[in-house]
Amino acid sequence: MKLCDELLLQKNDNIALMNKIVEMRDDFLDLAEDMSDVNTFIRVQKPIFDSAKQLADSVNSEKEYFQTEDTVLPAIAKSEKFLQWRNPTDESANCLNLFVK
Repeated sequence: MKLCDELLLQKNDNIALMNKIVEMRDDFLDLAEDMSDVNTFIRVQKPIFDSAKQLADSVNSEKEYFQTEDTVLPAIAKSEKFLQWRNPTDESANCLNLFVK
């Protein structure tokens, strides 16, 4: 929205508007790339992410049953860390580092 607001400040002057478009070209290309990441996440990964969150919530309530398993609780902790990331699309490159050793 900030980019659009900045651009629309020039709406009354056609030449200034065109100059601003040229000036902001890279910013809009960066925005399009960021939006592509978000759209891909929503379309492809969100259902998987939601399913993992639901499963993690379910397993969380059953943690006491896994106390004797050496690998289960650390795996649950890693999953919870991933599910708590503010922007999983930014962190997806690090996702494999959590789950692969």
